Amino acid sequence: MLFVAIGLYSLSFLAQLGAAIFAFTLAAKATKNYKWGWTFLGIGTVLMLGRRISPIQAIIDTSYFNIVDALLSVPISLCLLIGIFGIYRSMTKYASDAEFITAMAQIDPLTGCFSRTELHFRLQTELKRAQRSGSSLAVCELDIDHFKYVNDHYGHHVGDAILSMLATCAKSQLRASDILGRVGGEEFVIVMPETDATEGFAVAERLRQHVESYGFNVESVSTPLHITISLGLTSYIARENNANPETISSLLLKQADLAMYTAKHNGRNQVCVCDPPN
Repeated sequence: MLFVAIGLYSLSFLAQLGAAIFAFTLAAKATKNYKWGWTFLGIGTVLMLGRRISPIQAIIDTSYFNIVDALLSVPISLCLLIGIFGIYRSMTKYASDAEFITAMAQIDPLTGCFSRTELHFRLQTELKRAQRSGSSLAVCELDIDHFKYVNDHYGHHVGDAILSMLATCAKSQLRASDILGRVGGEEFVIVMPETDATEGFAVAERLRQHVESYGFNVESVSTPLHITISLGLTSYIARENNANPETISSLLLKQADLAMYTAKHNGRNQVCVCDPPN
């Protein structure tokens, strides 16, 4: 039994040593908010190692041992190791979930475009950049023509497929610097940094023509579907004493929306331009 007791204490010592090493490793990697917590936990586990060494030393010196204490030392040390690992896993999952929630707030899950909130944020960011550099910026809103007919005639699942494919189609025609966001059911907004009205119109018209000629192959529909889009464009040129970016972004989005509805009223499948806001 003497060697059994030594073996049990040795096993508990190794488990607790592992817990201490794990705690200090996490302290070295942790952010400022958690570094001290992991450090003190590591110090505590190191100090508790004395409770595992002293019984072994007593057995060697006196041949006296308490088998119950030896038996209990193993689950205690293992629970400490598992507990530290469990806390680490919980914190890692929490951080991962927080990142996932943040990503979901930024991205429209159906189309993979930026969400309405993220689009507003990025538009204001680009406006600030334009004000600093004195450059221009164009904003284009687009809407699918007769989209209600698609949903009513083919079903919403086909409408969702069209929205997803339209986003992919639009991204293929936009530049790397352009920002595409979904702001409503079938409404999208494109922010084009360092782009004036003429350049913005060329981008919008190229996209309109591409969508018009594109065949949307939906699995549940026997033949490719063809849709058109109406687009409204406005632009912004940075000047001295510029207004607040939040105010300007609201004006730009309103004017792009007005221009888009003008395109609808004028027969659809076209690009209309609204003058830059004063």
